[in-house]
Amino acid sequence: MYIPRLPTSPKNIENVLEWIEVTRRELNTWAHDLFNTVPDSRLFGRVSTQVLSASFTIDPTSPFMAILSDSVVTSDVTIAVKAGKIGQWVVVSNIGSNNITVKNNALTKLGGAADVVLTPNSTLSLRWDGTNWLQTSSSIN
Repeated sequence: MYIPRLPTSPKNIENVLEWIEVTRRELNTWAHDLFNTVPDSRLFGRVSTQVLSASFTIDPTSPFMAILSDSVVTSDVTIAVKAGKIGQWVVVSNIGSNNITVKNNALTKLGGAADVVLTPNSTLSLRWDGTNWLQTSSSIN
């Protein structure tokens, strides 16, 4: 985002008004890009639920993903979480009664390069950097 410097000694009001207009346009563009890059980036309110099966891939359709499975399952060896949008954050929470393993793999880089086993009521927070989902935190309960 480019915001021009305010002239140190504005000699006339036109220079100040031009600075205000350019700054307003830049801020509007920045805000539009920020809030349209990631769905629901302003609110954490939307929740999506995904029922998983063996060799699953999580589809991060909202900032909060509630996942569950009828049995103990492990993510796909290649892609545990589908690609996101730059800057996207997602919190994945196991709301079921079975363990769910998220593999450290091609698109998902987890702490210590180790798989994460989400026991019931556990969460995993991830951020998409444009290439990989990076683990930002987890709570294993």
